[in-house]
Amino acid sequence: MSTQIIPGSNFDAQLRKGVLNESMRLIAQKVLVNSQAIKTEIGQLLVRFFLKTDVVGSLLGGGSTDLSAHLGLRSGEGAGLVNGMKNILQNSVTLITSLKKEKVIQIRAVEADFGVFRALPGASHINSRSGISVPVIDWMLIDPDIDIGQAAFDIVFRGDFGGKFDSTIQEGSRSGRAIMVSLESLGGGGSYVLPEILRQSGGKNFIEAAIRQRGVVDEIGKILIKRLI
Repeated sequence: MSTQIIPGSNFDAQLRKGVLNESMRLIAQKVLVNSQAIKTEIGQLLVRFFLKTDVVGSLLGGGSTDLSAHLGLRSGEGAGLVNGMKNILQNSVTLITSLKKEKVIQIRAVEADFGVFRALPGASHINSRSGISVPVIDWMLIDPDIDIGQAAFDIVFRGDFGGKFDSTIQEGSRSGRAIMVSLESLGGGGSYVLPEILRQSGGKNFIEAAIRQRGVVDEIGKILIKRLI
């Protein structure tokens, strides 16, 4: 690639444009050469922020709420989901280099439809007592609002209602800590609402909210600079 500069009244502007275009070309080339290392490092960075979220902590038993019990997950299924989501996030990073409109590098992670997450073990299950489908991943990543089919049920934890349902929880609960009970059995009350930690600001869901933080952008910038100089 050659840059033609014509002396005249706009010489300085041409010079700046020529230097910018050449710099962009060189940066794009270096991104291409180092793309695998850059993607790996960015993926590891995104996973670190993902693992710090309250949702992940709660699935692993150390967060603000017993999310596995809320979602009816058996022992180990919460950790399995975390591991599956982590691997998807790690491997989802793509780099696009372009000279158009002065955009040299575009970074993408996780496709918007989240379809790949639905294929994870434990992504959904059928509640054996109610026959209702529990769309775990959909509630976590797409829409945390319960559909009308769940409106007549609530979640009861061990010890609730004076322990009235404890034997049923022990016998028929997937998590061993809570069960879905009809409002009729409870004598009325409000229908079930998912924990507040699944309702995020700053992103469509907790993963997007985590990786859109200002700190993530700053750290990605450091990775790129390290690999490009």
